[in-house]
Amino acid sequence: MASFYASVVLRRALAFSNANNMTEDIPVFSVETYCFDKQIAFIRDTARFKTAVCSRRSGKTISCAADLIDTCVSTQNINCVYISKTRGSSKRIIWKELLHINKFYSLNAKIDNTELCLTFPNGSMLYLTGAKDSTEIDKFRGMALKKVYIDECQSFPAYLKDLVDDVLVPALIDHQGSLILIGTPSATCAGIFYAASNSADSDYSHHNWTFRDNPFLLAKAQAANPEIKNADDILNFELRRRRTTIDDPAIGREWLGLWLRDMTLAVYKFERDINTYDHLPSLPWNYVIGYDLGFDDSDAGVVIAYHKHSPAIYLVDEFKISKQDISSLAAKMIEWGRKYDPQRTVIDTGGLGKKITEELKKRFGLALEPADKVRKKEFIELMNSDMKLGKIKVPKNAMVISEWELLQWDAEEMAKNKWVEDSSFENHISDAFLYNFRECYHFIQEEVVIKAEQFSERWYKEKEQEMIEDVENNFRMRQEEY
Repeated sequence: MASFYASVVLRRALAFSNANNMTEDIPVFSVETYCFDKQIAFIRDTARFKTAVCSRRSGKTISCAADLIDTCVSTQNINCVYISKTRGSSKRIIWKELLHINKFYSLNAKIDNTELCLTFPNGSMLYLTGAKDSTEIDKFRGMALKKVYIDECQSFPAYLKDLVDDVLVPALIDHQGSLILIGTPSATCAGIFYAASNSADSDYSHHNWTFRDNPFLLAKAQAANPEIKNADDILNFELRRRRTTIDDPAIGREWLGLWLRDMTLAVYKFERDINTYDHLPSLPWNYVIGYDLGFDDSDAGVVIAYHKHSPAIYLVDEFKISKQDISSLAAKMIEWGRKYDPQRTVIDTGGLGKKITEELKKRFGLALEPADKVRKKEFIELMNSDMKLGKIKVPKNAMVISEWELLQWDAEEMAKNKWVEDSSFENHISDAFLYNFRECYHFIQEEVVIKAEQFSERWYKEKEQEMIEDVENNFRMRQEEY
């Protein structure tokens, strides 16, 4: 078996070479000869919806490439799509693999490097694309698709759910096609990929494998270093390099494909059991409004309620809209101003935000103040402290939850002792909430003392306790005198 995998490794290497004068017959592409057992089981699983949770260097990209090629070659006039976070990452991850399969097996697919598309002789087409934000979802509407792979699912923000539910699943109806979510576990253990790959009663068929299951990786590593005897030698080198152990959550996620939550990477320490509410308490609330502006990104706004008799602040309204013009944004601001009569309205004036804010103030007479953005990390920690104490409450279906649960610190920057949010994830509503949090004065809460009605049962108990305390105090004072 080892020699078989070594021979396949050699054939793959030849595919990248310039050996145009090959004397042996052109091989026939086959999933069974191109992939190893767990990849084959995954690809041949006939379930329409599948997940694959894999480690680094597990060969998941080769699985995607082999399955997509096999589907296009075996079925006429269909469309298949490979999606990663951006078009550039799609090209970097899988395009080269697709091209060398096409070349080595003489599949004669027409290559369009501009559109990142392969058109096969039978009329089937394979597209590579990205979905860097929710505005790119529309490009997939109206297409009839046979198979869709979404790779590196753990890196997608919350709009992945909209992409799946609103766009891709309807596009699969014509051919009763399949959708595959594939990736590596994330530190936050949240989002549609986590939910889909961990639900026992979902429509998804689940697959898992790691670098240890990848004989091609071991064969190549041994060819480069004969001292490597098995897959654990590869892992042990990585443990020594990182100066860590196999119990490290990052090792568990990246090398063992395990969902291990690591809140040290989470920007916001949100907990659903502690930080959500069903009904807003009845108080004469004060309101503050915060806005975070974007265009290619999204405009976001939040309304927070606070009161001196409440230890907690409450999110009562929110929105997130992309590519919104100034008039539409102003209409929303005017609507909220009339509805909530806020004590303060703060807005992000960074970048183009300053010009937009001045235009909003001049044209629409809006009372807007620049948001305080200094010492962001410190205020995030203050907010996290309040979250831990249950002093921040949001509705159970709030949009901001999807950001809080996914948003992570950039691990590479953290290693340099720099606190930078991972740009893979959205933070628009999170930032608007943070601006507002800084304007709330729930931390100066006054204690409300409600006295019992005179001569009630509670009144007698309170009087009895007061008398006991008076006697005890007098007794202590007399002891001190003697």
